[in-house]
Amino acid sequence: MNEILLSVIVPMYNAAPWIRECLQSLLVPPALRPFLEVIVVDDGSTDGCEKTAQKAAADYPGLFSVLHKTNGGHGSAVNAGMDVCRGRYVKVLDADDWFLTEELCGLLEELGQLGSPDVVFCPFLTFDMKTGRKSQVRASSPARACLTLTMEQLVGGWRAFAPILTFHGILYRRDFYLRFGKRLPEGVYYDDGFYTIVAAGHAKGICILDRFLYVYRIGNSEQSVSAKNRVLRLGDAKEVILSVLQTMEEGRSAAGQEYWNRKACSFLADYFVTCFLRFDDRKAGRREAKEFRGLLKKEYPVLEQRVRKKYALLLAMGLLHMSERQFERLLEMRR
Repeated sequence: MNEILLSVIVPMYNAAPWIRECLQSLLVPPALRPFLEVIVVDDGSTDGCEKTAQKAAADYPGLFSVLHKTNGGHGSAVNAGMDVCRGRYVKVLDADDWFLTEELCGLLEELGQLGSPDVVFCPFLTFDMKTGRKSQVRASSPARACLTLTMEQLVGGWRAFAPILTFHGILYRRDFYLRFGKRLPEGVYYDDGFYTIVAAGHAKGICILDRFLYVYRIGNSEQSVSAKNRVLRLGDAKEVILSVLQTMEEGRSAAGQEYWNRKACSFLADYFVTCFLRFDDRKAGRREAKEFRGLLKKEYPVLEQRVRKKYALLLAMGLLHMSERQFERLLEMRR
């Protein structure tokens, strides 16, 4: 019997406009289907997307399956998929995004030859819904078909690799994730930050593949990452950050702890970007930031020190009513 090399978990909630394209992108040729399983986790959808997923499972029973559950949020859907997936590696694909099918075929051929890295990172594409433009997000290191790294090497080349150390770029070896990953926070947005920080910090073997697998749809004002929704759901971001911070001391290697520190600080910095630059009411945003910084000083002083300069910069930019884009440009100049 062929081993399933890759499990793709598709969390789905009211994704009728997108799910057909998403699932079609996973239709690899028949010869490769024994090596792939797609688990669509229907998180209590009511818009008919569940019927599209059920039809795919009926048409391709060895490839697609549908798991129905009551609504519990993105994290709960990922958790449910992790409970039943069987592949050597596992990747989460949001229902409003898609894979490049030809890249998925190549990935399946490579996964059986990689050895057993704990984590695999790939570059990815963004698709702007407003302009139709696709843009590459990739590591800035010299392109190689397959680059094997230790955690020490990954952290040592942080600036080069950081762009792809994201939810859209990461694959986990399943048994590694089940050992070191924890159940994602449920009923909140932004659990993807938890997903890319907590388990990955324990990785020893890491592989970077130069394969653009994931296409991430951007430019939708209803997305959780829009500025408006980041303000509205600031409490969710805070809850997920606190869940991440509770895993701070888990016996990682020194390099693994540095990975955790840097990713956690990035998460914290984005929280403060929301407070200082995304709030229409800048005074209210400053109050939120001050309160959370006080909590960090008390409970996590090492991390508070690491984000102190960025906090001060964002505070100043907010007082000057500067924009998030101006902050991003400033970071680009510093790089």
